[in-house]
Amino acid sequence: MPYAYKIIKMLNDELKAQGFMTISGRVNREYFNQRFFGSNRKHKALSDKVTLSADDYEKVADLARKQIAAEKDTSGLVEAVDKLTSQNDVLSQQAAKLREQNNRLDAERSTLQKTVDGLRNTLRSVQEELSFWNIRFSRVMEFLELHSLGKKWEEWEKAKKNKTR
Repeated sequence: MPYAYKIIKMLNDELKAQGFMTISGRVNREYFNQRFFGSNRKHKALSDKVTLSADDYEKVADLARKQIAAEKDTSGLVEAVDKLTSQNDVLSQQAAKLREQNNRLDAERSTLQKTVDGLRNTLRSVQEELSFWNIRFSRVMEFLELHSLGKKWEEWEKAKKNKTR
């Protein structure tokens, strides 16, 4: 049962003990004000002395302690938020620098990729030409062997060397 209903039940029990008729869950406003504020006035400030039961006093004291702790926690949280904001600013600057560096590296990679692609095309052309010349060389060698020109070629080279000496 919520605390407010317990108070209303307690006030109704008091009124019944005094011989009044009561309605469950409702209490006379004047009686309520008199019991809680000490008079018939509707809104009396708590600047005058207030009498509280030991349970009520503990609850009010507990609320005061919680409020003080919450205020301390709030100041700690504000400091933490300020620190995190500062760290966020530093990290944002670092992220911006890393994005710039990444863009530069992307541009370099693109340039290098174009160079590599060009070199691959050149290599492919050279390999094709080398293959072409290897086939021609093989055919020439077959022709020389077929007609026994290899020995004549060696004799001609020896003669040429002897003349130059």
